[in-house]
Order: sequence, then C-alpha cells, then structure tokens
Amino acid sequence: MTTFHPKKTLYSIAIVVLISLAGVFFRMYPALVNPISKARDTARAIVMMNLHKMVSTATSQQMPGKTQEELDATINQRLRSIMNKERHNVNTSIDQAAEQFRNVYKYFLLGSDSFYYYRLTKNIADTGRLSDQIKNGKFFDPLMLAPEGHWRNIELHPYSGYFFFRAIKPFNKNMSLYSAVMYIPLILFLFSVVIFLLVCRTMTLGPLPTLISGIGFSLAPMYLQRSALGWYDSDPYNVVFPLAVILSLLLVLRKKTYLSVLCLSAVSAFYALFWQGWVFLPTIATLSLLATACYRILTGKDKAGTLMVLRNTGLFLLLTFALACLFSTPRGVISSISEISDIFSKFIFMAKNPWPDAFLTVGELKTPSLLKMIHLLGGIVFLIPFAIGAVSLILRRISLISEEEQVALLCVIILCLFMAHSAERFVLFLLPPYFICVGLGVHVLYEKLRSAGAAYFGPSWRGPVSHLPAIILIVVFFTSSGVYSCAVSSRLFPMYNVVWDEAMSDLREKTPPESIVDTWWPPGHFIRAMAERRVCFDGATLESPRGYWMASCFLANEEKEALGILRMLNSSGDNAVGLITGSGLPLYEAISLIKSLVVLDKDAARASARERLPYDKAEQLISMLFSSPPPSYCFLYNDLIDNALGLYFVKNWDFKKRMEAQDRPDIRGIKQSSSLVRGSRENIGMMWSFAGGRPYIGEETFPVGTKDGFIIYPNGVIFHPGIMEARINNLEGKISGIPESILYLDNGEFREKKLGNDTLRISVLFKKYTDGRYSCIVAPGNVLRSILYRLYYFDGAGLEHFSLFTRKEDARLSTKILVYKVDI
Repeated sequence: MTTFHPKKTLYSIAIVVLISLAGVFFRMYPALVNPISKARDTARAIVMMNLHKMVSTATSQQMPGKTQEELDATINQRLRSIMNKERHNVNTSIDQAAEQFRNVYKYFLLGSDSFYYYRLTKNIADTGRLSDQIKNGKFFDPLMLAPEGHWRNIELHPYSGYFFFRAIKPFNKNMSLYSAVMYIPLILFLFSVVIFLLVCRTMTLGPLPTLISGIGFSLAPMYLQRSALGWYDSDPYNVVFPLAVILSLLLVLRKKTYLSVLCLSAVSAFYALFWQGWVFLPTIATLSLLATACYRILTGKDKAGTLMVLRNTGLFLLLTFALACLFSTPRGVISSISEISDIFSKFIFMAKNPWPDAFLTVGELKTPSLLKMIHLLGGIVFLIPFAIGAVSLILRRISLISEEEQVALLCVIILCLFMAHSAERFVLFLLPPYFICVGLGVHVLYEKLRSAGAAYFGPSWRGPVSHLPAIILIVVFFTSSGVYSCAVSSRLFPMYNVVWDEAMSDLREKTPPESIVDTWWPPGHFIRAMAERRVCFDGATLESPRGYWMASCFLANEEKEALGILRMLNSSGDNAVGLITGSGLPLYEAISLIKSLVVLDKDAARASARERLPYDKAEQLISMLFSSPPPSYCFLYNDLIDNALGLYFVKNWDFKKRMEAQDRPDIRGIKQSSSLVRGSRENIGMMWSFAGGRPYIGEETFPVGTKDGFIIYPNGVIFHPGIMEARINNLEGKISGIPESILYLDNGEFREKKLGNDTLRISVLFKKYTDGRYSCIVAPGNVLRSILYRLYYFDGAGLEHFSLFTRKEDARLSTKILVYKVDI
C-alpha cells in the first residue's frame, strides 16, 4: 500500500504549477507582448523620423551656407534638446501612433502547417467530416496537388481543435473556431509537463532535479517555439508521445506485466493517428527492449528474466500492429509503413531519388550542427548535466533506476539523437530523453556538491548553508532558461499577417471556385485554408515533382515556356512524365521532351511527339500538354524572391548526370559520398554538382552614395544611369570586374544591355523607384531575365499573358504579395 506524504505531494504540486506557469507565460508572450512591442517600435521610428525631418528642414532654412557636417551637428543637438524638454509629448505621440498600428500587427496562427490543420478542423465544424471521401485510413483533399487532388492519412489533431472549441463555446459565445484552436498547443504542453513529471516520479528523482529538468524541458527553445499560442501543428505530439512511450517502457521493465505491455502498445499505435512517421516510436521501444535483453545475456542475468523481456517484446510488436490496424485499418497501416519507409530512405539518407531534393530548401528540415542542437535544447548550461547523466548511464552509476532501465534509456537517447541530427525539426524527439537525462545529471551533480560541502564545512554544514548547492543550481539554470526564453519568444511572429489575409480575401471573393493558384510550396496551406482555392503543391506534398516544374516555370526566360508548364500542370499535373517513361524513355529524355513540346503550338508539338512515341501515347501526351486548364493565377511574395537560390537548385537539376552518378558509383566524388547522411556538407556539395554549382544570387540593395554621376551600392556595384554602365568592386570580398549585362525598365519596356569587355559571368538588375532611387540586384543573367523577376520587380512589363490581379504590401510588415491572372 502506497503511503501518502503530504510534503512530497505539496512539492509535486508546486513544481507542476511553477513549470506550467513559466511555460504558459512564454508561450503567450508572442501574442500578448510582441504585437504591442512591434507597434510601439514602428510608431517610435515614424515619430522620430518625422521629428528629424522637421528639425532638418527648419535648420537648413535657418542656417544657409553651412556645411553638411555643421548642419548635422546642429540637428542632433536640437533633437537632444527636444527629447529632454518634450519627452512626455513625444512619448504621447508614440503611444497614439502605436494605437493605430495595433491592427497591423494582429496575431494569427503561427506556421504554415497550422493552416493545414485549421482547414480540416473547419471542415469538421461545417460538415462533421474531414472530407466527403474517406477510406482505408485516408481522406481525399480536392484542393491539394491540383488538378487531381490528393489522398492523405487521417489524423486526430483536427478533432482535438474541434472538440475543444465545442467544449468552451458554451462559456464564451463570442469565441471563434480560429481563436479556439490557438490554445491547443498550450493544452498539449501542459499535458506533456504532467507526463514528464510522472517519468521523474517513476525514477524517484528528487524535487530539485525534477524542478530544474522540468524548467529546462518547458522552456527549451525548440519546444517553446513549436508549442506557442497559435502553433496549431502536430509538433507537440512529437513530445507528448515519446514521453508517454518512455514512461510506459519504464513500467514494462519495472513491473513486467501484460497490462504495462498493453499500455506501451496502445501509446505507440495511437500515435499513428497523430503523425505520419509514427513507426519511429515502436522502433525505439523494440530496440530498447532488445538492448536490455542483450545486456542481460552479456552480464549473465537469469534466463527467465531474459525470456520475459523477449516475450514482452514480441507481445508488444503484435499488439502494436493489431491496435494500429484497429485505429487506421490494416490497409491504412501497410500503406503508412510503405510511405514512411520511402520517405525515410529519401529523406534521411541519399537514396536513389532522381528528382531534386526540395527538402533541402526547407530551413526546418536542414541538418542542424551540433552547436545548433545545443542551442535548440537550452544551451551549454543544460549540456553539462546532460553529459554527466549520459556518462552515468553508460557506466550504469545511477542508483535511482535499475541497470536494465539505464540501458533502455541510453538506447532511447542514441536513437533520438540520430533522428535529431537528420533534421532540425526532429530535435523535438530528442527533447524528452535529453531532459530526463538532465534530471539524472542534476541529481548526480547535486549529490556531489552536497558531499563536497559536507566534507569541507564539517559539522557546520547544516541549516541554510546546506541549501547553498540547491540555490546555486536553481539560479544558474533558471537564469539560463529565462534568457533563452525571452530571446526566442520575442522573435516569434506569424508569417501570415494582415497583408496575406487581404490577398486571401481577394482570391476567395474575386476568383472562380474552380481556380488553381500556382506558387511555391510555403503559401499552399494559406491559400487552401483561407482563400479556399486549389494549389499546385504545398508543404504536405513537398516530395512531389511539382516543385521541379514550378521552379522551371518561375525561372523560365521565355513566356512561352512558363505558360506551357502552367498549362500542363493545371490540366494534368505531372502525369505526362509517367506516360513518357512508361513508353521506354529514360527520365531525363522525358523531361527534355516535355520542355521542347510546351513551347510549340499544338500541331507542331503533335508532329514532334509522334516521332518519339507510339501514336496513341503521343495523342495522350498532347492532350495532357495542351488541354484548356481551369482559371489560373500566379502567386508571388517577397520570401519567394529571397529564396531564389532554392528555386535555382531545383530548376537546374541535371537528371542525366544524376542517373549516371547512380548507375556508376565509381565516378569521382560519388563513391565516397553516396552513403553520407542527407544534409552533410559533402552531400550538399554533391547535390549542387548535379545543379551546375552554387551561384551568387544577391538581395535587393539600395544606394549609399554618389560620386561623379555614379551611384554607389554597399555590395560593391557602381552604376551610371545616364550612360547605363556598371561595374562591380569587391563583391563578397572577392568578385570584381565588369558584369555580363545590366537589366532595367526603359519607358515600360524590359531591356537587357550587354556590356562590352565583360569579365564576369554575372549580371545586375536595376529598378527605378518613384522617388528616383535605383535599387540593384546581382545574380546570373538567366535568373534576372526570368519570369519571376520580371513579374515581381517590373509588374510583368513586356509579358502578354500575365495581368495583375491584386497587389498587397506593407513595409511595416516587410510583406509584398503580387497575384497575376494567367491567360493560358
């Protein structure tokens, strides 16, 4: 019978409350503090700019003939005087201006995937179902991978948001579904705190290790940013379920009952309804149990206990598969395992994938460095107790848990460390075992400090003095967590803002319902959820070949090519490739054939296709390439320009070279790198070799001065608008010479001027603004001549089939969106 200890219970309650309050506060911070702070910063900048302009004008009029240095000194002196005498009035003006900006910095859902789940939740609220078509553990989404639609695995996360909304609606009649789902991450966070403390309680960690590891777990930057208010995504489940598996695993090893095995199986199988990669957790549990069995055999433990562990492992696998089939249907489970295996082989390792790896263009899916992982987990301060705990586990010196449990926990840490190294997003999997190990390390460290203190102070080591190690540890770890939390929370702003919302409203209200919006993957979930329109591809279908075709469209130098690709995609998706390769042509020839046909008229394309394909296949191909598509719109935004390098990588992929490297591993550089984990420096270098090498693509830059009629830019470009000549001095500290050409707008006409005596294989684009300033961009000429750059910087000047549908921008939000109607 368990004895009730009021003091221990009070400690547990206090720890839960403290950890929860700290975690919730920083997770609410982006919504409660950041918009107000941003509005005030903007207001202050505008008020001070206007004040500076007013003082500058008055000073220039009062002091004619003075040098600019003398004027600047006087202006600064007068500004300081005004701030000293009129500080209250200036602050009042800032406050009044800030009030006007509150709506500008309105808080929306965080992250792109949050809108994917919001749309599904809205479907449930409106129709009672995820979709009209559901079978074999999947549902059909007609707005994905237009024009065909796409089957997706059923997940329970949207139902979590819906049931929470229904639960709180009676208490808050004005609560909208959109507002309600924002709080789901906080609920999942609180749930994870409870499970984390149950794990600590199971291992009999004391209050101090539990408190410190709990605070670190709660405020770890990676977890904080992915469970903040509005992060309505599946990320928190990748913390909750691993924690639950660790807790169940400890119970299996400790109690060895059928009920504990059933609990472990239920948790592992239920995870299949929340994340596509659910097989990872059963794999961890299985390998951990097998590791304990191997340890028992190697150390000569009793055979009966070893057989029991093996029996429980087999039973666990059987029950997990059976329960997963119950939750997702047998066909759904088999399909899910097949998909996961395919994605794992392509994503984690450099598999035999002929298409460019678009995942390399996603920041959160890039391989994190060791230093980045340390920072995402709370910094060096928490690494120290983790290292102590890990070494103690390796040496099996933790007295709180059995040796078998130590082996299992160590196995979990190693497997989760492998996942975390494969992609930044997967650092979440490492979070639970990392901070459990931190707790063990703090326990060891605290005991060492107490022993050292007792040995040093002797009999006087009692009373307040004996609490000194605990106080030091609390101050150090709490301070570190607070600093990291403030830094992370203050940078959390939604990509989706009022500018995006206005653009989505225009698409929703002013375009036909059957329209297709063609863009890069990040806005896909926004467009489907908020504009309710079909998209070519999005973050959930990133592995699709659509990315290659959209990159080819955006960076096409000829309008005919861009139109032909969009016509194909919006009429038949990317099925033309499969038709051609099914006729016996290799992939690289299929890609080349399609690109050669889409720029021709229909009759010429038919004649050319018949030369390469059988009659019936040629007719099918022409139908796929030249059918009339639904109303089509091209969606551009500023981040797309900022990430043009990713488009370049995907568009310039050499399929033939990739195939040759795959078939001939003896080619120099391939044999040594083919088995490297995706995202490593060598692997990325090899991938870039398939795209022709990494080019320089600069950002838009504005002048810093003029000299002798030349405009000077901070990137080293020198430009004379009168004679349209330019040169580059010391770009990136190593590039100097005459560019290949300059591109600009002349009386509404897009022009490219080839420069004589050019020494660089790079060009410069100049854009003239209404205030007379010229901005410049340095990049390869084929990038600057592309449809993307012409649409974004010159409003499609000279293009016949792209007409501006809507334009939304706000410098305060650093957001610019252009949507073009495409006449195909």
